[in-house]
Amino acid sequence: NHYLTLMKTYGMSLYVCESSGLFSAFRLLRIIKKESPNIVHYHFSGIVYYLISIFVAVCLPKIKQIHTIHCEPVKYKGLRGFLAKLFYRSQDQIIAVSSGVCDKFSKLFGKNYNIEVSYLGVQRGQINNNFREILKIKSNSIVITSIGWDIHIKGYDVLLESIARLVDVGKQIDLILIIIGLPEKEEKA
Repeated sequence: NHYLTLMKTYGMSLYVCESSGLFSAFRLLRIIKKESPNIVHYHFSGIVYYLISIFVAVCLPKIKQIHTIHCEPVKYKGLRGFLAKLFYRSQDQIIAVSSGVCDKFSKLFGKNYNIEVSYLGVQRGQINNNFREILKIKSNSIVITSIGWDIHIKGYDVLLESIARLVDVGKQIDLILIIIGLPEKEEKA
C-alpha cells in the first residue's frame, strides 16, 4: 500500500498481469503501446517476453528496455535461442546480479552487450568491505551472507532452519548469518 500511495502521489500507474502466455503478451503490448513508458524493465525471460521486447524494439523504438538477469543464463538452441539473442540485442541495458552471472552471460553470448553488475541496486564500489569490523565479528567466526529480497519464495525459512541444525550439531560453532535485503512486508522492516 505504501508503494501504491507513493505512485498515486507522483501520478504513476501500476499494471499487473497475473497470467502468462500469448493472451498476457497481447495485454502487455496494449498497455505498453497505450502508456508509452520511457522504460520497460524485464525481470524474466521466455519466448512470450522475447516477442514483447522485440516488438517494442521494432515498433516503439523510443522506449528504453532493461533486463535484469537474476540467475545463471542459459544458451538455448533453435527458435528459443534465436529469439533469446534478439531479446538481448533489443535491450538498452542488461543488469546482472553478480559478477558470476555477468561472466557466464558474456561467455555464452559474447561481449557486445551493454551489461553491468549491480548488487540489489548498489554498485560494487558502494559496498562496505569492512563489515566484520563494523559488526564486531571475530576473525575466526564463520559468516554466511545472503543477499536478496526477503520474500517467501527465496526460502529464508529453510536457510534459518538449516543454520539452526548446524549450530545444534556443532555446539561450539561460531556461526553468524547476515541477510541483506528488504523485507517482504513493510511492517517487518
